[in-house]
Amino acid sequence: MIKAYLFDLDDTFYDCCNLNEEGVEALCRYASDTLLHMDYDTVRGAFDAARLSVKEQITDDVAARHNRMLYMERMLEILRLPSVSFALELYDYFWNYILSHMVLYNGVKEFLQRLREDGILIGICTDMTVHIQHRKLRALGIAEYIDYITTSEEAGREKPDPVIFELALSKMGVRAEEVVYVGDSFRKDVEGPAEVGMTPIWYTDGQEQESDYLHAKNYMEMSRIYIEQFAHAAYNLSLIHI
Repeated sequence: MIKAYLFDLDDTFYDCCNLNEEGVEALCRYASDTLLHMDYDTVRGAFDAARLSVKEQITDDVAARHNRMLYMERMLEILRLPSVSFALELYDYFWNYILSHMVLYNGVKEFLQRLREDGILIGICTDMTVHIQHRKLRALGIAEYIDYITTSEEAGREKPDPVIFELALSKMGVRAEEVVYVGDSFRKDVEGPAEVGMTPIWYTDGQEQESDYLHAKNYMEMSRIYIEQFAHAAYNLSLIHI
């Protein structure tokens, strides 16, 4: 019996990959034209070098590897500028851009509403820092549907390490076989959850994919899978809660 759905967040609820690149472009334009008054290519080269440097330095799969504040500090160090003077402003500019330009995928809110009505617990399991992921959920307008959030920052390990999935299961109070996991990364969000006993659904964002696992290219297909395979058991569960 399915009692819970666990979702990845980035590139599962919205187009993170393309938006992140847009945000970096906007950040470097802002830094070049307004804040630092430097050549754009110089600033962009420093940012790319900084991001790579942070990831090479923090070799363990932990959330700090994604911390944009570290990227900003390292970029300014590469440019031989005082990081304390500019890092926070650059960090805020980047995230304000991202949060104000996020667009929820079609059908997500309706699907979460259906799960809520059927008494299904809804959780997030994500490889980022908890603070910014909470802000993303609010910006997307879906925070009210989420019961639990588990991040790699909290778990000390990134997906597909079983530690982060086991922590999410513990927080939600469910067994792996009672959970459907939805995400876009085949290794992190399909094979990883399957290895701990969850039922994964590979979200492919409009792309046709060949897989022995359940997969959906949009949330209309996600809803169809739920109705055909899980909704009856979920309905019975909701009756128990009445």
